[in-house]
Amino acid sequence: MKRALILGFQKSGRSSYKYLKQKHYQIDIYDDRIKSFNYNFISKEKILNELPQYDIIVRSPGFPSTHPLYPLFLMLGKRIVSEIELAYHCLKRKHVRFIGVTGSNGKTTVVTLLANLFLAINQKVHVLGNISEPLLKEVDNIHRGDTVILELSSFQLENIYDFKPDLVIFTNFTYNHLNMVNSYQYYIASKKRLLLNIKNEPVIYANQDYLPIKENYLNIFHNDLMFLKDDKLIYQGQVIISKEELTLPYKYYLIDASLALLAMIVLEGFHLEFLNCIKEFKGVKYRQEVIKCQEGIFVNDAKSTSVDSLQLCMSEFQSSNRAIILGGIYKSLNIEKIKFLASDEIYLFGEDKYKLLRLIKKGITYDNLHEVLKEIQNKKYDVVIFSPSCSSFDQYQSYIERGEEFERFVKEHYHVLK
Repeated sequence: MKRALILGFQKSGRSSYKYLKQKHYQIDIYDDRIKSFNYNFISKEKILNELPQYDIIVRSPGFPSTHPLYPLFLMLGKRIVSEIELAYHCLKRKHVRFIGVTGSNGKTTVVTLLANLFLAINQKVHVLGNISEPLLKEVDNIHRGDTVILELSSFQLENIYDFKPDLVIFTNFTYNHLNMVNSYQYYIASKKRLLLNIKNEPVIYANQDYLPIKENYLNIFHNDLMFLKDDKLIYQGQVIISKEELTLPYKYYLIDASLALLAMIVLEGFHLEFLNCIKEFKGVKYRQEVIKCQEGIFVNDAKSTSVDSLQLCMSEFQSSNRAIILGGIYKSLNIEKIKFLASDEIYLFGEDKYKLLRLIKKGITYDNLHEVLKEIQNKKYDVVIFSPSCSSFDQYQSYIERGEEFERFVKEHYHVLK
């Protein structure tokens, strides 16, 4: 019987377990954080004492390459693969069309908008990966000729080998996840693995950093199909959308919309239905989401996990009387270079609050978000920006949970306008 080892046992690991079980593998599971008698978990001691060998090792995105045992696991298996790679080999025979979307910021917006654009022309798509369910979990529901849109983190891409998308989108490269990788270059290189098997397939991107110049690589600011200039989308010499027409009149959304629309034009040609879809898009939950109240504007940017996303949010919501809430696990870089206004009041919470205070040299520290919100309730601000610029995993299961807490507090304690 073939043997398999699964590293990490959250959503992705559980999907891998179910799939390999159906294939009659003998399965071991290694996860430092979980103990269960319902599955065959293997201990660190047993690994070190027995050095078991495996036909396949599947690594979940949450299992870091910096783990002390990771170099040993590399020796114990023929190959360490991601759940994405495993699922790809299942789906190749179905001739499925894959769109791979990665980058530091904007992935979820681009993927969600792409799905809406496909629906606008009555095409069914599967939206999976980092945004939704693992690809492997849905292989039986994906049929011949279907389109699969994958939001892909750097961790999901570290262990791909044969995976070949039919179109690749890079949103941007900024400092992120530096608490879980060896270097910024390693982080970017893992994202660039999406290009390993690309030959003539289109690659769409916003900034040139670390990407080669090739004929099939299309920059949204310079190409012959559709491009972004002066806050306008231009197609065949005509302005088709301007910033003022958007429900989300933000710079980040213009860039994300350009990436999605250019991808659709490449794949499906231009359709008028795309325009209203882009104009009326209301964004993804907890990305610069505005709650207007009698007392002021509250910006729920709980999805922010990097300094760049914080900077974008601050630039969109200017005021001489604003509060900015940051905190969690700091995994980015250069927060000390953010130019806060002298009038900004900074509130810091979570595991790395003191590190943030040392870097920013400004702010008041609190243990958790609830304490911050109770303090802010006693003051009046024109704008309250909740853009943590840090990971949520010190106190929450996900950024969604902290976004829900912020939203719930505002709606319970302020007079929300319709």
